[in-house]
Amino acid sequence: MDELRPSCKLSPGIPESQYPPPSNRESSTLIPTNAKHETRGMGNNGEVLSINYTEKKKKKKKEKEKKKKEKKEKKKKKQKKMKNKKEEKRKRKKKKKKKKKKKKRKKNRKKKKRNKKEKR
Repeated sequence: MDELRPSCKLSPGIPESQYPPPSNRESSTLIPTNAKHETRGMGNNGEVLSINYTEKKKKKKKEKEKKKKEKKEKKKKKQKKMKNKKEEKRKRKKKKKKKKKKKKRKKNRKKKKRNKKEKR
């Protein structure tokens, strides 16, 4: 009668002599029967596999968050790179403009000097 109860299942591979008597067996079960666990078939060596779904869920959630964080980090890095690129471009443009202005000013000064000399 005791063997029919699911909480009193015996684990394969362990001799029955090592188990406590049937009256105590319920308190020291080897297979978890709480809601978090569910037994799924047999393993390779005949042992009962129990999967803790809450742990699996937590792990999946953690992995998802990690992926999300990595994606965010990647995006941030890309934006920073683009910002730096734009900044560099702007600086180069500014430098070019400045150079052009300087050249023009120099040319105009020379022109003015020449014109002054010609007037005399």
